[in-house]
Amino acid sequence: MDTQLARPDLWLALAVAVLSYAAIWLNPAMSAQAKSLLQVLPVLISFFVVWHLAAALGLYWAGSSSVNLLQSALLRRRLRASR
Repeated sequence: MDTQLARPDLWLALAVAVLSYAAIWLNPAMSAQAKSLLQVLPVLISFFVVWHLAAALGLYWAGSSSVNLLQSALLRRRLRASR
């Protein structure tokens, strides 16, 4: 298995795309129209950028998307608890 961070990685690109989609899907602050438009565009952009650039950038992007996903989940949970 090749573990060089300078080469692009397809699996990492797919993981980043899934994390980006999940973070947008869980975001409670977006309207339905904005959410439908923004579910596709950032996912495709993140997939193609990470797929063609170094895996180190993909790791950074995956970490950032993971934090964004966690923030969205916590915000959604807090909003549900306050209702």
